[in-house]
Amino acid sequence: MLDSWQHAAETLIVHFHVICHGDVPLNMDWDHEAQQEANLDAQSLEFLSTLKILATSRGMLLCH
Repeated sequence: MLDSWQHAAETLIVHFHVICHGDVPLNMDWDHEAQQEANLDAQSLEFLSTLKILATSRGMLLCH
């Protein structure tokens, strides 16, 4: 069962990279204008901030 969870996680990561152009959303400065253009609410912005911290701590962000 653990193998299937690992495979599912890897698949989600691949889809994220394809759909969101890699880690671009995590490297953006989400100022007020960018938030409005992306139609992000406070909960979505908090999720992205938390995800960025997690990815950074695990060395998963690409350097641009």
